Amino acid sequence: MDIFGNSAGYFLNMGNLFYEEGRYEEALQCYEQALRIAPYFAAAWYNKGHLLKQLGWYQGAIQCYGEVLRIDPYFIDAFINKGNALKQLGRYEEAIRCYDEALRIDPNHSRAWYNKGNAMLQIGRYEEALRCYDQALKNNPSYLDAWNNKGVVLQQLGRYEEALKCYDELLRLNPSYIRAWYNKGSVLQLLGRHEEAQQCFDRARGFNNF
Repeated sequence: MDIFGNSAGYFLNMGNLFYEEGRYEEALQCYEQALRIAPYFAAAWYNKGHLLKQLGWYQGAIQCYGEVLRIDPYFIDAFINKGNALKQLGRYEEAIRCYDEALRIDPNHSRAWYNKGNAMLQIGRYEEALRCYDQALKNNPSYLDAWNNKGVVLQQLGRYEEALKCYDELLRLNPSYIRAWYNKGSVLQLLGRHEEAQQCFDRARGFNNF
């Protein structure tokens, strides 16, 4: 029998192909077969966790990412995705600890800062969220979601003109970012600039109609 055909790497790659095709049950079976062959295969645990997270099976995903980190304690994306799964379960403080672990390994990791900011935003710690988004943008000035969420935080803090600047910068980078048009419109409404707000909402609806 073909050795390659029985290797853990083969089943990992097959799982990835099934995942890309949306054949999630078959992908999961492949990842599990890869792990039966090689129980310490970090990439297989990671991809299984990613699949379970996508399916909304967050507790299973957390366990998979835990296995990844037991094998490779410096796997930054496993810390971030474990944090995201914890956040989906409302376990925000645990999620923040995961992001902090990722940032301990790489203090300039924009995605870790962004996701930490999202957790802070969820629990109403707006000033800390703002600092996180600023760090994400310092390291990646084109991080669209960070510009959007920084605008959201500034809006929550009543700093409307600063929020508008965030949405404007985001829309300069990507004029078809629909949420930014809606968010900009909502800030303009709060400022009493109703005609401009309506123009933003119209732009957002226009993109939705494509």
